[in-house]
Amino acid sequence: PKRARTRAQLLASAAREIAEGGYDRLTIDNICQNAGLARGTFYLYFKHRSDIAVAVIRLFWAHVHVRRPRLKNAELKDRVAATNLYYLQNYAMNAGLLAGHAALLSERPDFALRQDRMNDLWSRRVAANFPSSRIDNDTKLLRARALVSMADELLRSIFTDRTPSLKHWADDPERLAQSLTDLWLRVAFDA
Repeated sequence: PKRARTRAQLLASAAREIAEGGYDRLTIDNICQNAGLARGTFYLYFKHRSDIAVAVIRLFWAHVHVRRPRLKNAELKDRVAATNLYYLQNYAMNAGLLAGHAALLSERPDFALRQDRMNDLWSRRVAANFPSSRIDNDTKLLRARALVSMADELLRSIFTDRTPSLKHWADDPERLAQSLTDLWLRVAFDA
């Protein structure tokens, strides 16, 4: 239907705008101009630029989630390695899109809450796979959450901020993924 096509045009245009200029430079005028639509059309679908940015980011993460590796019968180390490489590759290919994530989190408390829930769910899945029973579940969850936060911050520094002392890691994604995997496994097996 036409309504779905128009919404898709707006979302695609916003995704390009965010990827190229970040969320801070996202404007409704540019979204509409690049989509070939009138400015008024935007407001039939979204109230504010943050609404479309949230929709774009949610679509991105939904895509990442659906396409993630599923290796239920594989060894823990193989699952961690495959997931780290997959996540890293997606982050690297979409660094521009993800650059505006922090600004959007501070502008939209509802989005920040949703992000927190998503990170909590992911951390719970990770903690449930820690093989050791030497520590309580709450501590396992905290360790898993620390790993999730550390990985996100590190990838942001490497791919989005291009931090001078770390940006060379962007040229060797397999080595970066293996280093992250080693850290994850160290925490998991020392848990």
